[in-house]
Amino acid sequence: MMKFLTLSSGLLSLTAGVLADINYQIKGYNIHTGQEHPVSTHPITNISSSSFVASKSASVQARADISYSGNWCGASQNPPSGSSFTNVFGIWNVVSVSPRSGQADSDHPVLCQWVGIDGTGACDGLLQCGQFSQINDDGSQSNFAFWEYIPGPAMSIDNFPINAGDNVAGNVTVTSSTSGIMEVINYTTGLGVIVTVSGGGGTLCGQSAEWILEDPSSNGLLPFPNYNTATYFAASATMNNGASVGFDGSTDIYLVSNNSIVCQAAEDSNGNLVVTND
Repeated sequence: MMKFLTLSSGLLSLTAGVLADINYQIKGYNIHTGQEHPVSTHPITNISSSSFVASKSASVQARADISYSGNWCGASQNPPSGSSFTNVFGIWNVVSVSPRSGQADSDHPVLCQWVGIDGTGACDGLLQCGQFSQINDDGSQSNFAFWEYIPGPAMSIDNFPINAGDNVAGNVTVTSSTSGIMEVINYTTGLGVIVTVSGGGGTLCGQSAEWILEDPSSNGLLPFPNYNTATYFAASATMNNGASVGFDGSTDIYLVSNNSIVCQAAEDSNGNLVVTND
């Protein structure tokens, strides 16, 4: 059971709690004025994001600079030997989703967009934040921000509006092997939220940084919708020596379903990551 209390911190109040031995604090704010925006968080019981799942189909032509996944699409970056990532940042457009052929609104097709650290590394933790987009029974689209410290559950962020077409950023910082900070910023609405976590999750080692559009799971992969092109821009992954990299040298990740590529990613001439629906 979670236990909540309110702490005073300057202009902002922090909601704090304990979840599966993960200590967390969450605060919302206006990105223009710094004024408090009240938010709360709770576990998502029927959907979760998960670590990279490798997928290699005989019908997919392999390329050395591409990884094939059963649940991820996007890009993953690794630091040079002896270095580690301490921060990853990226901005993306929230996609519009619709059912694929054979899907119904009542199937609730869903995807999530996020940035994270250690999704493909050797350590068992993954620190990530972003947003889910899901089709409702009436065909409308619901979007909500989330954070997750794997192997803990995905956590929804309440009272934080997100709409298709909004420009949303994820900002993830690893502060130790068992602690970090996640920030979701909606530049369209002018609202931001910061979550600080420690303990209880997996070990973080900063050996990969990710910018991902994902097919989430709930006792198996969930129906993956159609979507318009997603572009990830202003991306950076900062190392423990202060140096930063973008998508140059990263590994593109293609999502494969039923022996077919349903999502692919590639860097464009402007240095952005373009994720397309196939």
